[in-house]
Amino acid sequence: MSVNLYGCQSEIHTTAREPNKSEIEPEENDTLKLNDAISNVFISTSKGVNPTVFEKDKDIKMFKGIFSAAKKEPGDVNMANPEFFLEVIYTNENQESFYLWIGEKGQKNCHNENG
Repeated sequence: MSVNLYGCQSEIHTTAREPNKSEIEPEENDTLKLNDAISNVFISTSKGVNPTVFEKDKDIKMFKGIFSAAKKEPGDVNMANPEFFLEVIYTNENQESFYLWIGEKGQKNCHNENG
């Protein structure tokens, strides 16, 4: 199974303007940065309800690969309700939430709840 993970900014804190060329073309610094080492990943179809927990090293390694390939994309976040909710728990006990949409290959699929 192939999963593409993208983060985008909520339109609450954005203003309408024409993006410049550097904003349109993703750069290396536009990749998703994780806050710490991952301890667990929780995935559920409803926010926090009956989550599947991933905590084995091989699963965490898979999620690290997915997250490290993710790119921050400019644009609006007017999308349908997400199919899945991801909660990433770090070894320092901080957490980060993501919304996940499963789509066709190359399609934008995720939004970071934290901006």
